Amino acid sequence: MSLSKAQWEFLKDVAKLITYAQEQELMLTGGELWRSDAQHALNLKEGKSQAKHSDHQDRLAIDFNLFVAGEIQWSKNEHWEKLGSFWKSLHSSNEWGGDYKTLHDPYHFARKYKRGV
Repeated sequence: MSLSKAQWEFLKDVAKLITYAQEQELMLTGGELWRSDAQHALNLKEGKSQAKHSDHQDRLAIDFNLFVAGEIQWSKNEHWEKLGSFWKSLHSSNEWGGDYKTLHDPYHFARKYKRGV
């Protein structure tokens, strides 16, 4: 699958996630979708990322801000868990940052992609 096709499929799932959040009376606002190589290098240096290559660099990851009853949710909780479970149910290559063991990242929703496959 080409990268552009993977990006298209990813964004269709993002649309489904946003719709699902709205149905659950959760409000999502946009965080980071694209990340430059320079920004990723800075994130690595500052300990904000542990990945050699970020899915954001391929436009295959998005970070959201979650609001419940007008309050932003910074910590992993049942609302993030619900969104993460729904996200993973959409495609076998979808990953949720709330599952990461060494980095607090419940805001992160990504699609794994293998180049040349």
